[in-house]
Amino acid sequence: MIRISSLSLAVGMLAAGCSSSGSPQDISGRVDQPGFPTAVTGVRVIRGTTTIVESPVASDGSFKVTVPAGSGYRIELVSQDQPGLVFPRTTGVIETSFAIKNGTNLFDLGMVRFVGDASTRTYHTETPGDGDVECEDGLDPNGAVCVDDDDEEGAQCEDGTNDGETNDDGADEGDGDGETDDDQLPANAAVAEHNLPASIGCDEGDGDGEEADD
Repeated sequence: MIRISSLSLAVGMLAAGCSSSGSPQDISGRVDQPGFPTAVTGVRVIRGTTTIVESPVASDGSFKVTVPAGSGYRIELVSQDQPGLVFPRTTGVIETSFAIKNGTNLFDLGMVRFVGDASTRTYHTETPGDGDVECEDGLDPNGAVCVDDDDEEGAQCEDGTNDGETNDDGADEGDGDGETDDDQLPANAAVAEHNLPASIGCDEGDGDGEEADD
């Protein structure tokens, strides 16, 4: 009995290690302080009600957070109003969460702007080949919020678990971390100039050119 328990414990520890073996991801950006109702003092990454990492916002609005591998993450701006970052997609879905499978190069969100009730706003989601659209202070000539939704980083895995695609109910086809419904949107929202992909990087052995042993 002792040997079996020890073996079970060892297997459990090995499984736990594998689940978080991906490298962390650096995410930077700059808060448009004058556009927010109250000053933003920090940026935190949360999962549920747990803070995973938090970093201060510099006097010029810039910030950088290092996010460990994992899923179900959301970004919240630390202020009296606690705005949450949302990601309007070209499909019409507004996502609120993302996953880090395996960190890549620094991802820069660009300018992060306050939008309030995200469900009442319209969005101009730019993709490669769209052509030039004049955006001033984050808005196009029709008043739609401009956002770059080049989600190529979320499409680099070959097994479909990290392709950034959504199904009919707006859920990420990989692991559900991109699931979004209007009632899940934060009361106060912010939008970044550049959307984060639904998931960044591949799991080990998923589309990275290496084959797992049979």
